[in-house]
Amino acid sequence: MLDQIDAEAVRVIVRAEVDAQRATYFLADLPGGTVPLPIEPLYEIALAAVLIPCTRLSLQGYLARYREQLGPARYRYDAEARRHRMLTASEVRWLRDKIIKTGHRRKRLTS
Repeated sequence: MLDQIDAEAVRVIVRAEVDAQRATYFLADLPGGTVPLPIEPLYEIALAAVLIPCTRLSLQGYLARYREQLGPARYRYDAEARRHRMLTASEVRWLRDKIIKTGHRRKRLTS
């Protein structure tokens, strides 16, 4: 029983480290821009919500709202034949720019 718990804990920790490495790679800016990749990386909804940052439910709402601008949906299937929505890195950046607005605050009117 204890071996099963330890194995599960190790699997969760490894998964979290992989997700953290992906997040670090996504957010890392180099002097020449971002690192060119042969293909654009894909992120699941849960990881994309962490990168944006927002909740998973609000991200799904934004995906529904901006579906024409984002283009066709991409999915991967797991062992139980469930679909998992995948977002490209450029879509995550575009959504992040839409959701997080910096420097666009209204000036307070003084009387």
